[in-house]
Amino acid sequence: MDHNKRRSFLNFTNLGCNFRFESFNRSEINRFFLCYIASIILLIILSHNGPSIWKEEIITKDVSLHTQEAVIQAQVSEIESVNRPLIVYARIENIRKEAVIEQAEFDVQVYGLYPLKDYENPQKQKKKHFGTSTNLQVNEPVLLSSGSRTKTIACPVSANCTDIRLIREQNIRYSSYFVIIKIKRTFDVSFFKSIHIVFHHRNYDLTMFEIYFRFLLLISSCALLAYLTKECQHISLKSLKREQIWVVILVITLIFYNNPLAPLSLLLSSPLYDIIDATTSALLICELLLYVLCAMDNFTKTQSKIKFQKFYSRKIIFVSLCFFTITFPYIYDRLTLHNNMQFHTIYDFPGIKTVAILMGLLFIFYFLWFLKLLRQGIKNTNQSEMYQIKFFLGLCFVVFFVLMVIFFGRISAQFNQSTLAHLSTYIVFNSFIFFVSIAYLPPKQHNQIIAKKKNIQLDPFLDQEQINTTEITNQPNFLQTTENSDENIEVVLSLDENIESFKSSSKSNLKND
Repeated sequence: MDHNKRRSFLNFTNLGCNFRFESFNRSEINRFFLCYIASIILLIILSHNGPSIWKEEIITKDVSLHTQEAVIQAQVSEIESVNRPLIVYARIENIRKEAVIEQAEFDVQVYGLYPLKDYENPQKQKKKHFGTSTNLQVNEPVLLSSGSRTKTIACPVSANCTDIRLIREQNIRYSSYFVIIKIKRTFDVSFFKSIHIVFHHRNYDLTMFEIYFRFLLLISSCALLAYLTKECQHISLKSLKREQIWVVILVITLIFYNNPLAPLSLLLSSPLYDIIDATTSALLICELLLYVLCAMDNFTKTQSKIKFQKFYSRKIIFVSLCFFTITFPYIYDRLTLHNNMQFHTIYDFPGIKTVAILMGLLFIFYFLWFLKLLRQGIKNTNQSEMYQIKFFLGLCFVVFFVLMVIFFGRISAQFNQSTLAHLSTYIVFNSFIFFVSIAYLPPKQHNQIIAKKKNIQLDPFLDQEQINTTEITNQPNFLQTTENSDENIEVVLSLDENIESFKSSSKSNLKND
């Protein structure tokens, strides 16, 4: 690659550490970006003209105003696929006047009719359906979900008020569903005109071209991240610390899990898709846990050298047990076709709330500690504290990314036909990956250039201030050591370099004499 075509693209300073984009080939990067932008434009065209990943079957029922309770009954039938995940919720419509209803009460009952024969054989008729034991005939309704819902409803004029979830995501086992909703008269029912019973399930009409295109778009995003990381910073995994390696693995897992364009939609019609989803969710939790453990170990024991077999093997065994504990029940349920498990995503996994609380407390702790450092002055911090600052910044990026995914994910779920929602989620996700790869991974090439000028055998994690303040005297010793106020750094010069420096210094002294 011609070095004359390379130029420094961007240079900025963050918390006393220099981050620099180096070695861009303008022609190659321009061609790559043109292909990437063309793929996004093609995605917009497919989103407008092609089918959506999610599909809704809406049944509208008018609210009865002459009874003590407004009763809405809706039925959907002729559902084709067996392994189709289904979500049922009620969407209230108001066109009369604006209203805000506090603590509205709804009684909900959802029944399943006509079990699918290719899913339930006669030998498995006696089984539990979501906590309800059944010993019924084939055509008898089966109660799938019942209970009361209490929800605050804010209804603007001529708009949908809110969505009330009736059934969480589960696989279809019946060819027909029957929904009964009773609105208790704790408020004026005349505010409402109708209620839409929405049967929300995945769409299986996606073309093969659209499926493979979305998968190739995901691969191109990974390639773009790898290309920018390599060309900008020239970092290998050997030069990274343990927590930074897990950050890279965590980001790659997030790419494959939180992609809103569903690259694994090719496997939607098989149980393998849900198994991959559950496995990736558990892997994401375990990687996050292992990342925190490795980071905390490097913060507390920066001066000690701990072997992998003694310390990190215990962590990996612990995280592996957590992984199999979370994943095995769900995979066993999917393989045996019982389908009694209620969680399908990372937000529904048992223990995710505890992990979220611990991460929140850790975030608050580091935020208070970071404010203390700002008050004292960041310039006086040592190397170990700078690693903690980098970890705090990476944690801020993770928290910000999770909030953006939840926010844009709700937009995408509510307006699943909107191209803007999918595109905004995709842009936020890729920008998060891009800025984490910039701000968290340490630069290496710029420090090596400075070290060569001073004849220093470079530590890849040596701070810029330490390199600038380190002075090496031209003494003819075969071993030289420089002491820094933060930590002792042993710099060993080779025998040939010392002999050459001694000869050059002796020749200059003879000429001066």
